[in-house]
This record gives sequence, C-alpha cells and structure tokens, in this order.
Amino acid sequence: MASKANKEKAQKLVDEANALLDRVRTEPENKTQLALQVLELMNEAIALDETNDNAWSNRGFVKHALGDHQGAMDDCTKAIELYPKNDAAWNNRGRARYSLKQYEEAIKDYDEALRLNPDDKLFQNNRLAADVAYKRGKRAKNVIEKRDDIIITLEKKRKCQRRLCILLSIVRGILLLILFAIIVSFFLLIFGFIECLGWLPCFSGDGIFNKLTKEIDPSNPLSFFPVFSILGFIIMPIIWG
Repeated sequence: MASKANKEKAQKLVDEANALLDRVRTEPENKTQLALQVLELMNEAIALDETNDNAWSNRGFVKHALGDHQGAMDDCTKAIELYPKNDAAWNNRGRARYSLKQYEEAIKDYDEALRLNPDDKLFQNNRLAADVAYKRGKRAKNVIEKRDDIIITLEKKRKCQRRLCILLSIVRGILLLILFAIIVSFFLLIFGFIECLGWLPCFSGDGIFNKLTKEIDPSNPLSFFPVFSILGFIIMPIIWG
C-alpha cells in the first residue's frame, strides 16, 4: 500500500504526463520523443503508487503510440480494474484492440467509454472507425468462407467425376465381355443349327469351313490364328460400334 506522500508524488507525475500528452496532439512531429518521456514518468508513478488508474491508462496510451499494442491493452485493463469508470482507459484499450484488429472487442470498449462520457467526439469517432472496420472485416471473412465453400464443392465434384469415370470404364468392360460372350454363343448356335439341319456338306470337301480349317493342327495353337483373325474382323467392329 502506497503512502500518502507517494500517492501525491505519483499524481504529480501523472499531471506532468497529461501536459506532455496534450503536446502530442499539437506536436505530431515530436510524438515519439514525448511518448518516451511519458512512458518514463508513468513507470515512476506506478512504482510509487500501483493503485493510480490514470498512470496505468496513460502508460497504456503511450505504449500504443509506440507500437506495443498488447502491452497497451494490458495496462488499460489494469486501469479499468482499479477504476471501472475511467472513460479514458476504456477508450485507450479500444484503440489498442483496434490496432490488434480485435474490432468487435474494440467496439465494446468504445461503447463503455461513450456510456461514461457520451458527448466525447474522440470516442464517437473511434467507435465509428471500429464499426466500419468490423463490418469490412466481416464482409471479407464471408467472401473467404464462400470461396472456400466453392473450392470444396468443386473438389467434391471432381472426385465424383473421377469415380464416375472409373465406374463407367468398369461397366463398359463388363458390357464388352458380355457382348463378346453373346457373339461367341451366337456363332456356336449357328454351327449347332447347321449340324442339326444336315448342312455339313457345305463345310466338307472343298467347302468354306474346310478350306479355313484344313491347315489347323490341334497340337499347334498358332494354327487357329486364321480362323480367329476372321472372327476378329467380324466381332471387333460390332464391339467398338
């Protein structure tokens, strides 16, 4: 627990820092130098009195100005914990969250700052900027999600097409085998009918069948090639359309 004297010293440092922060707005060219001075003063003030919420809020403000957005958010959170009605702390944390692209959370902080101080133009402008950024980010997110959905859908269609092509190839092969079996069976039936009707003389002596088969040697499978060649010329055009 800080002594009364330390509390007074810390508050004087805070007042001095507030004067420097006013210069930050009017002297943007000296922003970094002034922010570093405020940071040093606030480090000293917090060391003297850790319960001074304005010291935490001011340090959060300059940390944000120096690019330490996470550190700024942590300091402003500490200031809010110490004194929830510190509207500047809510606004400063909103600024840090905005820089971290946490737009929805930044809007909540700005809303609380405006609830405590509804007429502050800076708070209003910050709230508006966060709302615009949040809506823009949401639209971009929706576009990305839709794009991802389209990519996934197209990929599924490609997979289905590949599977369908494979299935059609298998079915086509089966149909070709069935068609070949039907054609072979057809020729076997024809020869069977010929034998039953006593037309074998057409295939004896100098008949066509005899001429085709007279050179066939059952012990030599290659001797069947002429017959199968003729059958192939008959069957393949039928199979391939």
